[in-house]
Amino acid sequence: MGAEIRAPGKRSIAIDVRGCDALDRIEIVKNNRPLKRLFGPPPPAAMPQRLKAKVRVEWGWGSKDDTVRWDGQVKLSEGDLLSIEPCFTGDTVLAPRADGGGVGSDEEPLHGIIDADQQQVVWFSHTKGNIHPYMRGTCALILELEMPLGGRLDFVVNGHRFEYQIEQLLEGSRSLYMKGLVSEAVLVHRAVLEEQLHSALLFEDDGPEQETDFYYARVAQENGQWAWSSPIWVEA
Repeated sequence: MGAEIRAPGKRSIAIDVRGCDALDRIEIVKNNRPLKRLFGPPPPAAMPQRLKAKVRVEWGWGSKDDTVRWDGQVKLSEGDLLSIEPCFTGDTVLAPRADGGGVGSDEEPLHGIIDADQQQVVWFSHTKGNIHPYMRGTCALILELEMPLGGRLDFVVNGHRFEYQIEQLLEGSRSLYMKGLVSEAVLVHRAVLEEQLHSALLFEDDGPEQETDFYYARVAQENGQWAWSSPIWVEA
């Protein structure tokens, strides 16, 4: 990405995309116009008995005036935890103070993974409720796992114990309020199969439109998140 190359004739273009949620579409853009579009792969027709998937575990919400300390653990009843992607955010403040300090200072970090292996992950976190519609106050971990369809994710979060089979999470998300309605909550997003996370595209472009063309990729996930690549500059 970002390269400058010379290709006066036809150009062979390949892209390989792996997301952290179901892919919605992949586009190759040439000179700021969509050149090729590929929509995300559908879920498989038959559900495998052993599967690879990603599950996003998110926590936060509640009162915007109170800081909530989170202590969480999730353990797999069967299978393996292949990777953990932290999605931690800073303190949700509209106007940060110059002196800093308090929760999130060097003495007390906001978030952290305490322990992790192939069967479990243990973490801590601090959140506040969303203080503005455009500011997200939640944090999350994206768990990549491989387990049988009947396997289970066992949670202990702030003293609450709950469990979901991966088969349940393939049907949709599950949520739990910690202290009743509109209090802080945990949202376990739907499980997304490996087949919906990965896609590839290979095609030929007929050739130059101008003295120097540029190409880049943009990708959308079903959860509304986007990614762009840096352009590649191609001289005729």
